[in-house]
Amino acid sequence: MRHDRMGRRIAGLVMCGVALSALPSTVWPNDALANLTCVDIDALIAEGKSWPNGLSRDEFRDALLVAVRAKMPRLQVGTDCKNLLSLAVNLSKATTEQGADVGYYGAIGLEAMREAIIRVTGEFYRLPVWRFDLLVRGRLGEARSDVLRRIDDLITRFAADYYKAGNP
Repeated sequence: MRHDRMGRRIAGLVMCGVALSALPSTVWPNDALANLTCVDIDALIAEGKSWPNGLSRDEFRDALLVAVRAKMPRLQVGTDCKNLLSLAVNLSKATTEQGADVGYYGAIGLEAMREAIIRVTGEFYRLPVWRFDLLVRGRLGEARSDVLRRIDDLITRFAADYYKAGNP
């Protein structure tokens, strides 16, 4: 029981660290998204033994695709693009000391990366130009709908900065 409490404290500290390190989109310069004509999209999930059932990488990727096309119709989406819009989802079940599932908690983040060239070496890299993270928690049965709603919220934030950067 004491070990479980220590694990919860560590998890709480980690979540606080994530919260403090989350950079609001306004920290990035407005021109970081200027002339962004295309993106490839991906969804990364951290699955573990405590991953809530009913959530899948493909569903998150599809939700991301639909939201991007709805909110930024001129932004092309395709695997041949060197820019990347990446969704990261990390959720765990919350349990009582007796092991009963009582909900979920975690973090959801969206990051835009653009291709950049390192002048000294001439090598190309994808570098982050925009990021926003959210801490989430809720009832276990509502995890799927909560995450899908949060994906839409993240895309709305990204779209606002995309348009503020002067994109049509």
